[in-house]
Amino acid sequence: MLSGSAACEICRLCSWEDDGQDTPNADEVRGGPNHGYSLLEARTNFELYLTIHPPGQDTRIGGPDTQRERDLKGEIISAFERMMEDPSAEELTVLWQSVYENEQALYQELKRRISGPLFEATPCPYCGATLRTRNAKQCRKCMKDWHDPRNVIRLGVE
Repeated sequence: MLSGSAACEICRLCSWEDDGQDTPNADEVRGGPNHGYSLLEARTNFELYLTIHPPGQDTRIGGPDTQRERDLKGEIISAFERMMEDPSAEELTVLWQSVYENEQALYQELKRRISGPLFEATPCPYCGATLRTRNAKQCRKCMKDWHDPRNVIRLGVE
């Protein structure tokens, strides 16, 4: 879920900030952005709680994950596990699409949790997928466009 090593990115799945620590020194507690957790401890916590924080010790701005966030993380993990079972090229494409869509939904849920009533996820009226904004008039999942509600079209279809 990170683009490179030691880039100070924060993993959307576990909340670990990549500070360059890796497996050879996973048991070292470096402090800094990862709140006194070693990488080994953070990995164990993730297996148990789907975040580096054990219950009651989550210091993130929005607080602990919602059930929806935990469910989305489970879907992403499940897709990655199925990728390791040598799926066909077509199945692999579907799995990557699932990861992408669930990552986007996870990000939308995080924004909603942090912003509260200022950001409410808006579902597509045709497929129910979360739209990018409250005012969106097209859906990336079902590809419908309803800028003209009397003439709903499917994008990419001529």
